[in-house]
Amino acid sequence: MTSKSSNESGSSGSMTNEKSSQETTVLSHKKVPALARLKNYPSAIYFILGNEFAERFSFYGMRAVLILYLTTILLLNDSTAKIVYHTFNALAYLFPMVGSILADGFFGRYNVILYVSILYVIGQSLLSVSAITSLLQGASQPMTYVSLLIIAFATGGIKPNVSSLAADQFPEHMTRERSLFFSMFYFFINLGSLLSFIITPYLRSQVSCDGRESCFPLAFGVPAVCMFLALIIFLLGKSFYYKAPAQGAVLVQVCQCVIYAIRQRFRSTESEDKPAHWLDRASPKFSEELIKNVKTIFGVTLVFLPAVFWTCLYDQTGSAWVLQASHMNGAVGGITILPDQLSAANPLLIILLVPLFEGFIYPCLTKRGFLSKPLRRMGYGLLLSTIAMAISGVVQIFVQQEMTTLPAVGNKQVILYNGNNCTAEYAINGTTKGLLDIASSSIKFEVKCGDILSIRSVNCPRPIQQTVIVDRDGCQMDKGQFYFIGNQVTTVEYKIQHAIDSATRFYVLAEDQKALEKEKLTLWRNSALVKSAPIGKIRPNEYMEVKPAIVGQNVLDVKISRCATNGTQCSYAKIGEVKLHMGSSIVLILRDVTNLKTFTTVGGYTISILWQIPQWVIMTTSEILFSISGLEFAYSEAAPSVKSVMSAVWLMTTFLGNVLVILISGTHMFSDLVVETFVYTAIMVIISIVFVFLARRYRYNT
Repeated sequence: MTSKSSNESGSSGSMTNEKSSQETTVLSHKKVPALARLKNYPSAIYFILGNEFAERFSFYGMRAVLILYLTTILLLNDSTAKIVYHTFNALAYLFPMVGSILADGFFGRYNVILYVSILYVIGQSLLSVSAITSLLQGASQPMTYVSLLIIAFATGGIKPNVSSLAADQFPEHMTRERSLFFSMFYFFINLGSLLSFIITPYLRSQVSCDGRESCFPLAFGVPAVCMFLALIIFLLGKSFYYKAPAQGAVLVQVCQCVIYAIRQRFRSTESEDKPAHWLDRASPKFSEELIKNVKTIFGVTLVFLPAVFWTCLYDQTGSAWVLQASHMNGAVGGITILPDQLSAANPLLIILLVPLFEGFIYPCLTKRGFLSKPLRRMGYGLLLSTIAMAISGVVQIFVQQEMTTLPAVGNKQVILYNGNNCTAEYAINGTTKGLLDIASSSIKFEVKCGDILSIRSVNCPRPIQQTVIVDRDGCQMDKGQFYFIGNQVTTVEYKIQHAIDSATRFYVLAEDQKALEKEKLTLWRNSALVKSAPIGKIRPNEYMEVKPAIVGQNVLDVKISRCATNGTQCSYAKIGEVKLHMGSSIVLILRDVTNLKTFTTVGGYTISILWQIPQWVIMTTSEILFSISGLEFAYSEAAPSVKSVMSAVWLMTTFLGNVLVILISGTHMFSDLVVETFVYTAIMVIISIVFVFLARRYRYNT
């Protein structure tokens, strides 16, 4: 259903795929003496396994960070980013039909894999280059879209042909070896995706390049290199492959049969005898066997319709769930989990749970007459996906409660912070509004842009008074103004929205900037310099962003440094500590070289990212029950000659599911994400009921 679980066959007449195949041990309970038979494998198989591991690492590594690249680098809003992400996903599952037809009808599987692999490398390389925004500037966005289109076409060409090419390498008598191979094939796919979900988000987050704290060119570049390695590995096995010739595309024949029957239906007259089934009108141009098999396809397709909605939910784990995780706290003890790294839970759970289900749960329940049929398993899979989506909706409620909101139109957010041991008074347009009468007291409020804000001290040893016109040159509602009341009134302008990419945003406010113009404020982590800012050159709206360490405590030492004129010798004096808090904005207030105060203008995220674990566990279990069982059902019900067509139908459900996400989420149908999530849940409840009705009426062919 996703590229890890969707059918990979388009042409071979046997249903081979990434999580299921005609003979995969994932779908059967045969015991195979694995190690004893590995030495008998055709040599070509090892090249195919290496190629598949590298290609899947490339694909998932790129897709793992894609949604954050769209929102943080290209600065698309969440809805637009989801449109791009799911359009790419949809095309990646539409193009396999093209790849299948090209392989079966024209070029053969080996040639199609070779040609599209070259395109794949080009697409991944272009995507890496497009992320260098300082070089391309306005061309980055269109180049990104072109790159994604090339990658979607390329992966679509590979998807239906690699597993089929592998199946071709086994002689007919090596049934057990072939069965073991598909288990290994499945394992390598999930291992590649697991490693990519861990490594590429790390590279994105922990390496700085292109003038940014993140490094998407590297995060996309490593998958590009992996795809190049996949191509090299594939070419190295050239002399070992058995290359079956193109034999004609069954999918084309099925489409021709259906189109012809429809045409005959509209050309028929009332006087003609009506056939028992509308597809019978395709006779005698098409054989009775083909017409019978096409009828079977339509019968199974009716049951497959709920799969469109299941995919609609499942594929949002790579978009909506990553965006949700980006607004959660990834600090877990002494480690930090990045929002796009949590997607690694899916392949990890698949690797752990599939053997458990196949080796223990299914056999035990089947003996008791429970979950013995694929459609029953699929029904429970739909139910679990509904529960997972509902849980994500509940989590989203708490996540949104922490989201910052912009002031009303025409207003400006203001924070006053009194750092003196005496009272301060503030007035708006000459009218006194309040007092800050204790040390370190603060207040946050909104004023209209253009209003006159007055601040003065009351009963202080040193009189203080300042009057400002709030945003006289233009109202910037996305930014607030922070005023520190000390020996004088000093200010910084801060962003109201949370810091992105799990970072903590720091502003520096020096009460006497001129007196500290030769010093630098430095931030240190474990004796390593993280950030440095010359105090005398800091502007009121400038800030530094620091990302959390993946391993270790995220507490920074704040030091003041002064260097000799030649810059070779510097002295550092620690004046305090500050703790990183994902998403927060903190003002570092320097009263002098020994006195540090801090004030948090935007609070960090407090909802732990671990609250996403239940929805991941339940959705992955749903995948095992629904997706893998659905592939088993499709294989067992399809006639041998049209199994590849059934594979195409299964892939189409993924395509349509992503189109459905685009129509609902991408069109801003619901402005509130919580409402949208529960609408998806409600739709799935209805679809589950419809599926139960269809499943009860269905009569198995085998």
